[in-house]
Amino acid sequence: MRIDDVHSSFFARPGIDYILEGDLLMAGNKKDLGIMFAEIFELPYQALPEVPLILIAGDGRLYLENHGGLLEYRDDYLKIRISRGKLILQGENFVIEDLKQKELLISGQLKSLQIKSWGDQ
Repeated sequence: MRIDDVHSSFFARPGIDYILEGDLLMAGNKKDLGIMFAEIFELPYQALPEVPLILIAGDGRLYLENHGGLLEYRDDYLKIRISRGKLILQGENFVIEDLKQKELLISGQLKSLQIKSWGDQ
């Protein structure tokens, strides 16, 4: 997936690290049981409860749905609770534009995005 697409979007999968390599968003290959279930039965990921939805517009805006709150916030680093893990964002000039119970909008220059299970460091 190209990070500079006008409206890139994907469903975050717990247990997978997403890393920016140049302008490509790379993913590891560990799979969550719920994701495997959805793939086997050809269900949309939206059918899974509390699966985070991440929308990225270029490298300047990120929208997150189904988060569980902020764990850590700096202008260059964000750690956000998601189902079965945490979302870690690294970049520059992060600003929280909107924060609601299940929705979050962030602007700034995104350089790295990782999704980690609670057991991962």
